[in-house]
Amino acid sequence: MGWLRYAVVSGSAVAVVVALALVWAQGMRAAQPVVAPVTGHYVERMVPELHGGPVYSYEYAPPTDIGETHVMPGRFWSGQGPRRWIGFGPVNGAPRPTVVLLHDAGRDGHAMIDMWDEVARREGLILIAPDSSDPKGWSMEDSGPAFLRRLLEAAGEVHPIDTDRVFLMGHGTGAVMADNLARRGDPTWRAVATHGGHGSDPVAPDGRRMPVFAYLGEGDHLFPLGGHRDALKALQQAGHDVTLTVIPDHTHWYYTLGPRVSADIWHRFEATLPPPRSFPEAAAIPSGLPVTLGSRLTARKGQTATGDAR
Repeated sequence: MGWLRYAVVSGSAVAVVVALALVWAQGMRAAQPVVAPVTGHYVERMVPELHGGPVYSYEYAPPTDIGETHVMPGRFWSGQGPRRWIGFGPVNGAPRPTVVLLHDAGRDGHAMIDMWDEVARREGLILIAPDSSDPKGWSMEDSGPAFLRRLLEAAGEVHPIDTDRVFLMGHGTGAVMADNLARRGDPTWRAVATHGGHGSDPVAPDGRRMPVFAYLGEGDHLFPLGGHRDALKALQQAGHDVTLTVIPDHTHWYYTLGPRVSADIWHRFEATLPPPRSFPEAAAIPSGLPVTLGSRLTARKGQTATGDAR
């Protein structure tokens, strides 16, 4: 019977050891700190200086002689056909900050260059404005991260792009695309800005977090303020720092207020750069560069908004 007594005692000892181990494991789990989800900052501002005022005409056609037109063959980006893009800015010298611009439905890259050329000349920026493959808007299938990376590679063969200082901005359907790229956490962009539009794609939990600067007219009939806030809060909850600028007396119509919005956006973009923020020859564009300053003092004919005022 001694062997039985030995087995009972040994079994009891094992049970005690197992019980102590379970107690220790539970204590270790209890001691682990609870990691709260990382959320970003959300700021909402209203800037009276950006007020829109009444729009008396929805006629607008951008100058077509502003910037230099390039065509990227489809085989270079695995797409269905060639894609046009407009480049504006220095073609030599030190690497410069670069803003990629996405236009609204029914527009093209010239419209975005026209809204940004003044601040680009003043700050020595490079502007890259592709045309969408579908006049109705943008899609991830043919204009997503792969296309935009190839676009920047092609533009880098023409302009001295600083790949650490590349920003993205879109208006309308271009804003929807830009916001969705931010939701994916695409690491190409230092920061993203939108005017008159927000995305609805799920926010990637493991994407790169970046500042997002959203601009919305107080009376935008396509993107009401409440829904815009909700969309931005989803970005904030995922860890992005979000700033919503509400523009009083302003609708979805971009083309009378665009240059002032662009200047404010660049001020926000510039603040994300590490100091010192000094760009050599910032105000100079080499002579002979085939760009002209689009005059906004003369009436433009050719494209008439027929309802959505894009």
